[in-house]
Amino acid sequence: MPEAQTIQKMLMRELHDGMGGIATNMAFSATLGRNEADLQKKDEWLDKLQVLAAEASVEVRELMNALECTSMEWTDVIDALRRISSKVLGEQDITARVHVEGSWPTEEPGLLAGMSLIRMARECISNVVQHACADQVDITAYFSKDLFKLSISDNGCGFDLNTVRRGRGFNRLGKRVPELQGSWHIDSADGTRIIIDIPLPLQAATGNTTKESIK
Repeated sequence: MPEAQTIQKMLMRELHDGMGGIATNMAFSATLGRNEADLQKKDEWLDKLQVLAAEASVEVRELMNALECTSMEWTDVIDALRRISSKVLGEQDITARVHVEGSWPTEEPGLLAGMSLIRMARECISNVVQHACADQVDITAYFSKDLFKLSISDNGCGFDLNTVRRGRGFNRLGKRVPELQGSWHIDSADGTRIIIDIPLPLQAATGNTTKESIK
């Protein structure tokens, strides 16, 4: 597929997974809030709409940044993690700390893989905001010779991995990680920690079955 068409397809997918999901959640929250008789619960739905509006603002800004890029470096990926975590988590008074360990490789991720890595992190951060009841999140990007590891951990309530219902965010994560030949798992023994392992150098998607484990 020519490069222009590849980028167009990527942007359409980002709009679908990002703004499409946010708009759906906003409509759902507005409907439930309008029909809620309890004023306290109605305020809770309004709070959720405020969170979603903040996420939409970040989403648009990141898409605009992508449109201005012809490529993407590792520094761009890390900068995006810092911006997104600061804005989305900061709006909820959640302390976000971004750590970088190891030295990133000389081979840059490129626009398509870089955008996909950022989207994975966004899905995890959104999960924290919506479900974790946390007040602190640590995001660690670890580089070794042949592996990029992204860890998002919080000090929230965690959840029962045997009964939790998977939402759209985890479903999208389960599709994107294998496209970069990676794997991911969730540890919810103490808070929640999502770990994504992506082999280096980054490779093109092959459509392999999702490699996922939960413990």
